[in-house]
Amino acid sequence: MITYQGPKDGIRVWADEPDGPEEVSGTAMVLGSVIEAVRRGWLPDSYRSFTDKAWAFVQICVDEQGKVHNAYTAWAVPAEAHKLIMDHKDRPFVNGMVLSAVAELYA
Repeated sequence: MITYQGPKDGIRVWADEPDGPEEVSGTAMVLGSVIEAVRRGWLPDSYRSFTDKAWAFVQICVDEQGKVHNAYTAWAVPAEAHKLIMDHKDRPFVNGMVLSAVAELYA
């Protein structure tokens, strides 16, 4: 996923489409996984550059009231439909993914 990190350091909705928006829930999922892998020694410390940048992206997606933005909210739409629906409505799983990444950061 490192190769798909965008200019704002998030991962795009469709990772292999360079024009798509960077998205917080997928970035948080990958972030938490890579942090755990580095912590457990499964990946080398050099991956911390990726996690530092991904964490910075996740942080800018959470406002002062704790609302998470830049979330793709059309997960039930088949990928073939290619509908780009961002922040359409609150999805509790998005907050959970962010919190899960935070838990790994401080494990």
